[in-house]
Amino acid sequence: MRDGVCRLCFKQAQLMRRPHYAMVLDEVSRCGQQLCFADMERRVRLMTPGPVRRRAEPSAMPSPVPLPVKHLQLVLFPPHGRDLRRGQEHGFLEVNAPEVAAALKAAASDYARRHGLEYFTAQGLDRGLRILLAIQDTPGAPIRASDVLLLRDLHLPARPLLKLLSQLDMLDDDRIPPVVPWFRELLADFPNRWPPN
Repeated sequence: MRDGVCRLCFKQAQLMRRPHYAMVLDEVSRCGQQLCFADMERRVRLMTPGPVRRRAEPSAMPSPVPLPVKHLQLVLFPPHGRDLRRGQEHGFLEVNAPEVAAALKAAASDYARRHGLEYFTAQGLDRGLRILLAIQDTPGAPIRASDVLLLRDLHLPARPLLKLLSQLDMLDDDRIPPVVPWFRELLADFPNRWPPN
Protein backbone atom coordinates (compact mmCIF):
# COMPACT_ATOMS: atom_id res chain seq x y z
CA MET A 1 0.00 0.00 0.00
CA ARG A 2 1.22 3.48 -0.86
CA ASP A 3 -0.75 6.66 -0.11
CA GLY A 4 -3.72 4.47 0.86
CA VAL A 5 -3.98 2.71 -2.53
CA CYS A 6 -2.67 -0.58 -3.83
CA ARG A 7 0.35 -0.84 -6.11
CA LEU A 8 -1.83 -1.48 -9.18
CA CYS A 9 -3.87 1.70 -8.61
CA PHE A 10 -0.72 3.72 -7.97
CA LYS A 11 0.93 2.51 -11.20
CA GLN A 12 -2.27 3.20 -13.16
CA ALA A 13 -2.37 6.73 -11.74
CA GLN A 14 1.25 7.23 -12.77
CA LEU A 15 0.46 6.13 -16.33
CA MET A 16 -2.59 8.42 -16.59
CA ARG A 17 -0.95 11.48 -15.05
CA ARG A 18 -0.47 14.40 -17.42
CA PRO A 19 2.93 16.09 -17.46
CA HIS A 20 3.37 18.83 -14.83
CA TYR A 21 0.16 17.82 -13.00
CA ALA A 22 -0.28 16.02 -9.69
CA MET A 23 -1.57 12.44 -9.64
CA VAL A 24 -5.31 12.11 -9.01
CA LEU A 25 -5.83 8.75 -7.34
CA ASP A 26 -9.68 8.97 -7.23
CA GLU A 27 -10.06 8.97 -11.03
CA VAL A 28 -8.10 5.75 -11.48
CA SER A 29 -10.99 3.48 -10.51
CA ARG A 30 -13.42 5.33 -12.80
CA CYS A 31 -11.42 4.64 -15.98
CA GLY A 32 -10.58 1.05 -15.20
CA GLN A 33 -7.24 -0.50 -14.55
CA GLN A 34 -4.70 -2.20 -16.72
CA LEU A 35 -2.79 -5.10 -15.23
CA CYS A 36 0.91 -4.42 -15.69
CA PHE A 37 4.04 -6.36 -15.09
CA ALA A 38 7.07 -5.00 -13.29
CA ASP A 39 8.92 -2.17 -15.11
CA MET A 40 6.48 -2.14 -18.04
CA GLU A 41 5.77 1.56 -17.55
CA ARG A 42 9.31 2.33 -18.70
CA ARG A 43 8.61 0.60 -22.01
CA VAL A 44 5.34 2.51 -22.38
CA ARG A 45 7.20 5.77 -21.67
CA LEU A 46 9.79 4.95 -24.33
CA MET A 47 7.10 4.19 -26.89
CA THR A 48 5.12 7.35 -26.15
CA PRO A 49 6.52 10.33 -28.06
CA GLY A 50 7.66 12.99 -25.67
CA PRO A 51 8.08 16.70 -26.23
CA VAL A 52 10.63 17.53 -28.89
CA ARG A 53 13.68 19.20 -27.45
CA ARG A 54 14.99 21.90 -29.68
CA ARG A 55 18.67 22.59 -29.75
CA ALA A 56 19.77 26.10 -29.07
CA GLU A 57 20.55 27.90 -32.27
CA PRO A 58 24.28 28.47 -32.68
CA SER A 59 25.42 32.01 -32.22
CA ALA A 60 25.92 33.94 -35.41
CA MET A 61 29.46 33.49 -36.68
CA PRO A 62 31.32 36.43 -38.15
CA SER A 63 31.42 36.43 -41.93
CA PRO A 64 34.22 34.08 -43.01
CA VAL A 65 37.39 35.34 -44.62
CA PRO A 66 37.34 34.69 -48.38
CA LEU A 67 39.50 31.64 -48.91
CA PRO A 68 41.79 30.85 -50.63
CA VAL A 69 43.79 34.06 -50.90
CA LYS A 70 44.83 35.25 -54.34
CA HIS A 71 48.51 35.89 -53.61
CA LEU A 72 51.30 33.39 -53.01
CA GLN A 73 54.55 33.86 -51.08
CA LEU A 74 57.39 32.22 -52.97
CA VAL A 75 60.06 30.42 -50.96
CA LEU A 76 63.77 30.65 -51.75
CA PHE A 77 64.63 27.24 -50.30
CA PRO A 78 61.54 24.99 -50.30
CA PRO A 79 61.72 22.10 -47.83
CA HIS A 80 62.23 18.71 -49.43
CA GLY A 81 60.87 16.74 -46.53
CA ARG A 82 59.16 17.86 -43.37
CA ASP A 83 59.30 15.96 -40.10
CA LEU A 84 56.30 17.04 -38.05
CA ARG A 85 57.39 14.91 -35.12
CA ARG A 86 60.26 17.33 -34.48
CA GLY A 87 57.75 20.18 -34.56
CA GLN A 88 55.64 18.35 -32.01
CA GLU A 89 58.65 17.94 -29.72
CA HIS A 90 59.85 21.54 -30.01
CA GLY A 91 56.52 23.28 -30.69
CA PHE A 92 55.09 24.80 -33.85
CA LEU A 93 55.10 28.49 -34.67
CA GLU A 94 52.03 30.57 -33.91
CA VAL A 95 49.72 31.24 -36.84
CA ASN A 96 50.16 34.84 -37.94
CA ALA A 97 46.73 35.08 -39.63
CA PRO A 98 44.07 34.84 -36.90
CA GLU A 99 41.22 35.59 -39.35
CA VAL A 100 42.16 32.64 -41.56
CA ALA A 101 42.59 30.38 -38.52
CA ALA A 102 39.17 31.43 -37.17
CA ALA A 103 37.47 30.82 -40.53
CA LEU A 104 39.01 27.35 -40.86
CA LYS A 105 38.20 26.51 -37.23
CA ALA A 106 34.54 27.43 -37.80
CA ALA A 107 34.47 25.34 -40.99
CA ALA A 108 36.04 22.37 -39.17
CA SER A 109 33.51 22.61 -36.32
CA ASP A 110 30.65 22.72 -38.81
CA TYR A 111 32.11 19.74 -40.75
CA ALA A 112 32.49 17.69 -37.55
CA ARG A 113 28.91 18.49 -36.48
CA ARG A 114 27.41 17.67 -39.89
CA HIS A 115 29.28 14.36 -40.17
CA GLY A 116 28.79 13.34 -36.54
CA LEU A 117 32.49 12.97 -35.85
CA GLU A 118 33.62 11.84 -32.42
CA TYR A 119 35.08 14.37 -30.00
CA PHE A 120 38.70 13.27 -30.45
CA THR A 121 38.42 13.29 -34.26
CA ALA A 122 36.95 16.80 -34.16
CA GLN A 123 39.78 17.93 -31.86
CA GLY A 124 42.25 16.29 -34.25
CA LEU A 125 40.79 18.29 -37.15
CA ASP A 126 41.28 21.52 -35.24
CA ARG A 127 44.83 20.63 -34.17
CA GLY A 128 45.75 19.45 -37.67
CA LEU A 129 44.55 22.72 -39.18
CA ARG A 130 46.59 24.73 -36.68
CA ILE A 131 49.72 22.73 -37.56
CA LEU A 132 49.10 23.08 -41.30
CA LEU A 133 48.67 26.85 -40.94
CA ALA A 134 51.84 27.06 -38.83
CA ILE A 135 53.98 25.36 -41.50
CA GLN A 136 52.34 27.20 -44.40
CA ASP A 137 54.33 29.84 -46.26
CA THR A 138 51.25 31.87 -47.31
CA PRO A 139 48.44 31.85 -44.73
CA GLY A 140 45.13 31.39 -46.51
CA ALA A 141 46.64 29.82 -49.64
CA PRO A 142 45.58 26.31 -50.66
CA ILE A 143 47.21 23.65 -48.47
CA ARG A 144 49.23 20.94 -50.18
CA ALA A 145 47.82 17.42 -49.86
CA SER A 146 51.34 16.09 -49.24
CA ASP A 147 51.52 18.29 -46.11
CA VAL A 148 48.13 17.00 -44.92
CA LEU A 149 49.32 13.40 -45.31
CA LEU A 150 52.27 14.16 -43.01
CA LEU A 151 49.77 14.54 -40.15
CA ARG A 152 49.41 10.76 -40.08
CA ASP A 153 52.82 10.63 -38.36
CA LEU A 154 51.20 12.53 -35.46
CA HIS A 155 48.13 10.25 -35.47
CA LEU A 156 45.88 13.07 -36.65
CA PRO A 157 42.94 12.51 -39.05
CA ALA A 158 44.35 13.19 -42.52
CA ARG A 159 41.45 11.82 -44.61
CA PRO A 160 38.72 14.03 -43.05
CA LEU A 161 41.05 17.01 -43.40
CA LEU A 162 41.55 16.26 -47.09
CA LYS A 163 37.76 16.12 -47.57
CA LEU A 164 37.20 19.33 -45.60
CA LEU A 165 39.89 21.28 -47.46
CA SER A 166 38.61 19.96 -50.78
CA GLN A 167 35.09 21.21 -49.94
CA LEU A 168 36.49 24.64 -49.06
CA ASP A 169 38.58 24.78 -52.29
CA MET A 170 41.61 25.01 -50.02
CA LEU A 171 43.35 21.83 -51.24
CA ASP A 172 46.32 21.88 -53.59
CA ASP A 173 46.33 18.22 -54.58
CA ASP A 174 49.99 17.62 -55.35
CA ARG A 175 49.77 13.86 -54.84
CA ILE A 176 51.14 11.73 -57.66
CA PRO A 177 48.55 9.19 -58.82
CA PRO A 178 49.77 5.60 -58.20
CA VAL A 179 49.49 4.80 -61.90
CA VAL A 180 52.32 7.24 -62.77
CA PRO A 181 55.17 5.45 -60.93
CA TRP A 182 53.76 2.11 -62.08
CA PHE A 183 53.78 3.27 -65.69
CA ARG A 184 57.31 4.69 -65.37
CA GLU A 185 58.52 1.41 -63.92
CA LEU A 186 56.79 -0.48 -66.73
CA LEU A 187 58.48 1.68 -69.37
CA ALA A 188 61.93 1.57 -67.73
CA ASP A 189 62.98 -1.51 -69.76
CA PHE A 190 61.95 -0.01 -73.10
CA PRO A 191 64.61 1.73 -75.21
CA ASN A 192 64.62 5.52 -75.28
CA ARG A 193 64.36 5.66 -79.08
CA TRP A 194 62.29 3.69 -81.51
CA PRO A 195 63.33 1.85 -83.57
CA PRO A 196 66.38 0.76 -81.57
CA ASN A 197 69.76 0.90 -83.37
